[in-house]
Amino acid sequence: IGSELGTALKQRQEIRLNMPVLAPHEAEEQSVLDVAKDSAEGLIFFSPIIPKLNPSTKLFAEKYKQKYHVEPGILAYNAYDATSICVREL
Repeated sequence: IGSELGTALKQRQEIRLNMPVLAPHEAEEQSVLDVAKDSAEGLIFFSPIIPKLNPSTKLFAEKYKQKYHVEPGILAYNAYDATSICVREL
């Protein structure tokens, strides 16, 4: 969603379409800002609160940051959570 939303925001600015843009939680990913830059100004998105980190999630966040040099976003946490559930059920 990041590059597509970023591109759409840039195009909105280019054609001077002055209207609010509402987006899902994926809009908080850094890739949106990387593409849209200042075109993302005023973007409105909803996002769940990341629950208090338990020991497992905290370890995931630390390893993620070591590998990618950024804090994990909501999509990374969602992927970790889904994978953990699948592994636990196998």
